[in-house]
Amino acid sequence: MHILVRGTANSTTQNYADRILAALFTTSLTKYGKKTLILQTDSLHPVENVLLGREKKANAIRNEFTFTTNGMDAIWKNIRGGAMNADDWSDCCRNLSKQRQNGLDIADVSADATFTDRLVSEFETFENIVKSADQWYDVIFIFANGNNTELIKKMRESKLDGGNFIDKEVVCVPQAPERLEDVEDNRYFAIKNFDFGSEFTLKEMSKFYGKRVYPVPYNIGFKDACLKEAALHYFSTNIKNEENDENYRFSECISTLMGALLGTEEKEDKTRNLAFRG
Repeated sequence: MHILVRGTANSTTQNYADRILAALFTTSLTKYGKKTLILQTDSLHPVENVLLGREKKANAIRNEFTFTTNGMDAIWKNIRGGAMNADDWSDCCRNLSKQRQNGLDIADVSADATFTDRLVSEFETFENIVKSADQWYDVIFIFANGNNTELIKKMRESKLDGGNFIDKEVVCVPQAPERLEDVEDNRYFAIKNFDFGSEFTLKEMSKFYGKRVYPVPYNIGFKDACLKEAALHYFSTNIKNEENDENYRFSECISTLMGALLGTEEKEDKTRNLAFRG
């Protein structure tokens, strides 16, 4: 399954799309057992910074004088040489799951300022990347800047092996009384920092957008973790929250959205015990 995640075209902050994607990304594996990958199309809001920023920067310093590459640049180079196997994907990505190869991988943003333009002009290469990833991952998140309208249009209109290039699309929007997007069957609206005490209720927001919306409630623990660029630790310690836990509502809302994207209401497997690299 290919899921596009983005903010709105008129948002300079991406409507916290990077944070919402980080939450969906980890939940895909921990709650639903899906082998999951993030591919990023520009460098404006790197999801790896939200998850483990300090570790990323330390690695960048260590690698400053080497010729090794990783992330989207390495994937782009490798796919031109032919199909990538499971080890190739592991080598090119950050592997956040200790227990599964290709379980929870993220491809760092490209260091090339023209990368987004190349995705449009050489879209067939991007298609080959996604086709290769399909062999090893159940869920592929594609993260895009909402302002990259040409690339988003290209992805929406393209077909891959007889199906749509994009299966589902998550648009991260504010809790505000305005309709910013056309409504399509495969489009899901995630409302950032949702306040259940607001007069703009879920019912009202559903009217504004013309379909069901999914709240991502404000959570101080998650916010602090994102600001510290250490959200991976937050997720690794909030996999199984009790109902009286202050993080319960947040994790349940993310789980509901991820379940809707997968088309299932599957509950967490109580025997599953997955770990992260911290």
